[in-house]
Amino acid sequence: MLFALTSFVATATDGAVFALIIAALGNAPPLVTLAALIGAICGGVMHFSLCRRYVFPDGGGPVALAIGRYAATSGITGGLHTLAVTLLAALSVAPGVAWFASKALVYVAWSYPAARYFVFAPGEKS
Repeated sequence: MLFALTSFVATATDGAVFALIIAALGNAPPLVTLAALIGAICGGVMHFSLCRRYVFPDGGGPVALAIGRYAATSGITGGLHTLAVTLLAALSVAPGVAWFASKALVYVAWSYPAARYFVFAPGEKS
């Protein structure tokens, strides 16, 4: 439950950044791609910080190791999300709908399992 809450906060951060960039620059597919990437980075920083402090405080090993693992999994997450948003935008799906659909799919299929079993692996003390 706490992971879902931290993911919600991070996703809200991501979505706000995404929406601000689209509002400021427009919704042409390359700009949607850029907005999705920048939003993912901002949301990732928020998510790592919250997870490290509140969700998995006893896992992940030294902070540098956890940051490296998180960067790797977040890079994959960002790539999957950016690809999905770009493909959906190219199919004329509204940017907000494309962003939300991509977020939901990537969260269930990748984000939680990667955080739980790789980034903040149980049994590793900081």
